Amino acid sequence: MPVESKENLNLLLLCDFNDRTASTIVDHIEGLRNYSKHKIWILSSRGELPQNLDLRRFDGIIIHYSLVACLNSFIGPKARAAIRGFKGIKVAFVQDDYRFIDMTVAALSYLGVDVLFGLAGPDIIDQVYSPTKLPGVLRETVLAGYVPVHLTKQNVPPFADRPIDIGYRARKLPAWLGSHGKEKWVIAERVIADAARFNLRCDISTNESDRIYGDDWIGFVTSCKAMLGSESGSGVCDFTGRIQLKVESHVAKHPTATFEELRELYFKEDDGRVMMNVISPRCFEAAALRTLMILYEGYYSGRLIAWRHYLPLKRDHSNMDEVVAILRNPAEAQKIIDAAYSEVALNPENLFEAMVQKMDVAVGKRFAPRMLASKPAYDEKQFFAVREVARQKQHRREVLHRIVSGLLPYVQAGLALLPAGIRAWLHSKLRGVWWLLLGVETPGMRRIKTFRRLVGSSGLGAAFKTMSMCRLHPGFLEADVSDLAQLLASGEPRIRIYLDDVSNSLEICFGAGVPAGRRIESSALRKALRTNSVRHIFWRAEAIEVVGMLGMSSGSFQDLANLAETDSDIVADLFDQLLFRPEPNVLRSQVSGN
Repeated sequence: MPVESKENLNLLLLCDFNDRTASTIVDHIEGLRNYSKHKIWILSSRGELPQNLDLRRFDGIIIHYSLVACLNSFIGPKARAAIRGFKGIKVAFVQDDYRFIDMTVAALSYLGVDVLFGLAGPDIIDQVYSPTKLPGVLRETVLAGYVPVHLTKQNVPPFADRPIDIGYRARKLPAWLGSHGKEKWVIAERVIADAARFNLRCDISTNESDRIYGDDWIGFVTSCKAMLGSESGSGVCDFTGRIQLKVESHVAKHPTATFEELRELYFKEDDGRVMMNVISPRCFEAAALRTLMILYEGYYSGRLIAWRHYLPLKRDHSNMDEVVAILRNPAEAQKIIDAAYSEVALNPENLFEAMVQKMDVAVGKRFAPRMLASKPAYDEKQFFAVREVARQKQHRREVLHRIVSGLLPYVQAGLALLPAGIRAWLHSKLRGVWWLLLGVETPGMRRIKTFRRLVGSSGLGAAFKTMSMCRLHPGFLEADVSDLAQLLASGEPRIRIYLDDVSNSLEICFGAGVPAGRRIESSALRKALRTNSVRHIFWRAEAIEVVGMLGMSSGSFQDLANLAETDSDIVADLFDQLLFRPEPNVLRSQVSGN
């Protein structure tokens, strides 16, 4: 029967994880399930939701930060629409709050989120999550991670018996994260340089191939006397996503560009203006595993005190000799290790249980009787069937990705050997799907170097796919026969565009409905794009409804609008290739039902 009280709710936790998921994400997900007073049903599902999932069986949905709410590759259009229509309470956790903030806020608003947990502190939360754009949303600040209790109970080798002096793993973060993000890899390079001078045995890397996961990571941390670190977060809050796009576009053309050059060109004024510096979950792991921390000086969300809980390393490494002296003094090092363990790792405020209790309180504040499930809750066997569908879908996606990634270089090499005439014929026959899946270059895509970049975090891949499907496949287009006949008779293009001068919005329409005189020709569109007169790009269906994989009748191409600011020719070329006049034979066959 439906739950009758908000004291014991059934909450669906939507997330994304696999065997190679970082332990911090797994610990966060498990923490929500283990410590909430509510029943948490975990579903790892990326993209669209399983077809056999009935949201009416839940009192609420929790959107985990492992799913990026504003990107179709994480939450598909159908899934987003289903969550929007869901009547229960909706909770969202957001990590990496500094990325495409406006898109995230718009997505959260569309989904109808009731409670939001982010990393933005009280001093900047109104700037990041505007209360006018998210009216009525309860906004709470949480940490990027918490102490996994099981690590505090782990048997670890004594400090003196650990073979590695200093260990570290980090990614070389992109330049658009600013000077703060740069510290993640600068500290690695400089300590490696210091190691020879002090005869230190180090295992330090920022290479992706050297990443360590799961139990192997725990083994690595406990084999090190000390771990390097710095504050997480970013010194650049990229509200529109344009900084990222401009930097990535520049690097694609000039791979040897330095951080200083990119900063001067694209984010000098933004670097450090809105700081989002927080403690890293790795600090809690090190404290729990009794590993000494050597960190750049910082605030660390008020959880760490220099010289008491960690060895503070100056950014110019001028005190490296002082740090090494304590590293080589087991008694002094142990004092810091013990303080970090007892005062940080065992502090109840730093445990996952504290974070989950905070979530339960927030849910209680916002929950209303109208949010109760309208159908009985799943039992374990029923929900296992839902999870199995999601697991199989994820497995198929991973297999396809491996196949495409493996074949792509060979396909591209083979196509390059074909005569130009044959390549042109293949282009005309296979069009958008060929460009997307096999990576055949077109003028509009030539500067987008790889398939991975095309379908990466910016969401441009989803935009190109939408346009290509509408451009290519009559089977994806449905319309009333009379509407199609009217289109045939008028000789109007099946896809048309117009520019709204008031809102500076470019609207792409499928079918009838665009007022005469408001359409824009290719030359005028290029001019508008090059002069930055286009701030937003939307698409909508009029007589023709886009169905199938799209699952929506309207949507935003904001990624294309952002890209137009960086390289307007890419966007203009896409429109030239994808917008076309009707093909009478195709349309007549649809009208006649052949």
